[in-house]
Amino acid sequence: MFAALASCSDSVEKLSVTGTSSSAAVVVDAEKCTWCGICYKSCPAGAISENVFVNSDYAYIIDPQKCLRCGVCIGKCPYGAISWKR
Repeated sequence: MFAALASCSDSVEKLSVTGTSSSAAVVVDAEKCTWCGICYKSCPAGAISENVFVNSDYAYIIDPQKCLRCGVCIGKCPYGAISWKR
């Protein structure tokens, strides 16, 4: 887990260091998302998929199996559309 955190940007607060965050999921709020692509481009694990058809709409999807829970996408999103779901 900590080796994965080392790959995260130093400028982003590493929220997943706490015990509870490491088991939390990272989710995208489709109502706040503007499709700027910053999260998609910044994910060090490639865990964010773009243009995925979900419930008659498009959305960014975060793959929990690939997600490092490093918080890079949360810190990079200028619209606050990505957060922890505990």
